[in-house]
Amino acid sequence: MNICTIKGMPIRIHYSLFIFVSLILSYIYLTSGLAYTKTIFCIFFALFSSVLMHELGHALMAKRFSMETKSITLYPFGGIAMIRMNNLTSKSEILIALAGPLTNLLLSAISIPLILLNVPLSIELFSVNVIMCVFNMIPAFPMDGGRVLRGILSYRLDRDVATIYCIRLSGLFLLLFILIGFIFKLPSLILVGFVLMFMVSSESKRLGGPLKNH
Repeated sequence: MNICTIKGMPIRIHYSLFIFVSLILSYIYLTSGLAYTKTIFCIFFALFSSVLMHELGHALMAKRFSMETKSITLYPFGGIAMIRMNNLTSKSEILIALAGPLTNLLLSAISIPLILLNVPLSIELFSVNVIMCVFNMIPAFPMDGGRVLRGILSYRLDRDVATIYCIRLSGLFLLLFILIGFIFKLPSLILVGFVLMFMVSSESKRLGGPLKNH
C-alpha cells in the first residue's frame, strides 16, 4: 500500500505490518486499557518513523551515486529500500550501508535536547535509534555492518569471494542470535536469527553454492 512519495520514491506499508500492529494493539487494549494502548501506538509510530528515516538514509546516499530507489517498504520487523545497485563500487557500498545507521545516530542526537525538555516519548525515540544504529552495524551480511565489511574486503578481493567470507561470518552471528534468544526467552531475536538464516541462504544460492570452493 502506497502512503506517500518522497523525492520520487514511493513509500509503502506491507499489509502484514497492519496486521501485526493491529493484533498487538488489540491485545494491549483488552488487557491494559485505552491509555496504555495510546502510549504503545506512539512508540510504534516513533519506531517505524525511525525505520523509514533509516531507509531514506540509504536511498538518498544511493542517489548521490546515481542509483535509483524503486520503493521503500515497511514490514513488521524492518524496512527495505529497493535500490538498483548499478555500478556498485566498494566506496559506494560502504557509504550507502553507513548512511542508514548514521541517520539513526543523528536522530538519537536530536532527541537528547527533547529529553532534557521532558518531551513525551523522547527517551523512547532516543533508545530506539541507538539500538537500531548498533544492531544494524553488526557485521552480519546482509545487514548494514555486513555490507560495510564486504565493501572493505572488496578493495582487495573479488566481490563474490568477499561475499562468501561475509556469509560465513553471518552464519556465526545468526546462530548466536538464535541461541541468545532461546536462553533469554527473546522471540524477536530468534526471529531475526531465522530471517537472517533465510537471507544468507538465498545469497549463498545466488552465488551458486561457492562456499565449498573457498
